[in-house]
Amino acid sequence: MTYKELSQLYWLKKEIAREEERLAELRQQIQAVAPVNYDKVIPGGKGKSDNSQENAIIRLLDLEKSIDEKRDKCIEELQRLETWIGAIEDSETRQIFRLRFINNYSWVKVARLVGGNNTESSVRQICHRYLKANKKN
Repeated sequence: MTYKELSQLYWLKKEIAREEERLAELRQQIQAVAPVNYDKVIPGGKGKSDNSQENAIIRLLDLEKSIDEKRDKCIEELQRLETWIGAIEDSETRQIFRLRFINNYSWVKVARLVGGNNTESSVRQICHRYLKANKKN
């Protein structure tokens, strides 16, 4: 596993957060305008419309679907990370990886939580050394 692969959960969560912000903005835009006939908007509904509010609702539905798909990916990614991290033999190293890549804590917070006179630098180094030692050739 590479550092980049370990970081995918973090990036997925960030992506979801951004899309949720866009979703909130779209909802505000839709609510700011007069009510919409949802039958014209929902796939399979009757009639067609070029109303900008209805187009916004279509974008909103697409965005909700995209967020749901990314949440499913997050669950899969979390399970993959848990399995991989769970296979690390050393307890301290396992804790470091969980705190960093599952909880998304900063290296400073990881060091503080792991304790044992660890510093930001030392926990980062433990992580990188472990990855280097277990690199697939």
